[in-house]
Amino acid sequence: MAERGAVVIPTDLDQSEIEQHARALRRALISDGGCLPFAAETFDGVFCSNLLEHTPHPTSIIREVERVLRPGGWAYLSWTNWYSPWGGHAITPFHYLGPRLGLKAYRAMLGEPKGKNLPFQKLWPTYIGRILKFVRERPRLRLLDAFPRYYPSQRWILRVPGLREVATWNCVLLIERRRLPT
Repeated sequence: MAERGAVVIPTDLDQSEIEQHARALRRALISDGGCLPFAAETFDGVFCSNLLEHTPHPTSIIREVERVLRPGGWAYLSWTNWYSPWGGHAITPFHYLGPRLGLKAYRAMLGEPKGKNLPFQKLWPTYIGRILKFVRERPRLRLLDAFPRYYPSQRWILRVPGLREVATWNCVLLIERRRLPT
């Protein structure tokens, strides 16, 4: 986006993530995505990829996206939903047993999981149905599209409760901030 002339301000709560990509990130900011240090209606667009499952309160991220977007602005939100094949990240496929039992079973059978994305530490169960409902209830947000990230032509899957949770490996929402009359 920066190469196309956009002013980009990458944010992450984890300083090591920022440092890992330091060359590519010029104006990077260490910040909580649920409480950004920007004025309301600052941005024309927000790109949020694979974050919602890494916060205990994904709705706070969505509220913050809503707050910082200008009316008419767009948001791209994607995340790995819990019941998808990779929803458990480090404990996959044991996540299908639930976050607590899945972690316990993984440890019993395979030892300590590798990686930092363990349930209730840096990974929380995040469900498509709940996120869709929350976005649709926000009066200043309009859901433009929702689809599986890796096979967008199969967007019909997101209209089928249950199926969408297991068949959508990574969910994408395209959102617009509404222009409301004052």
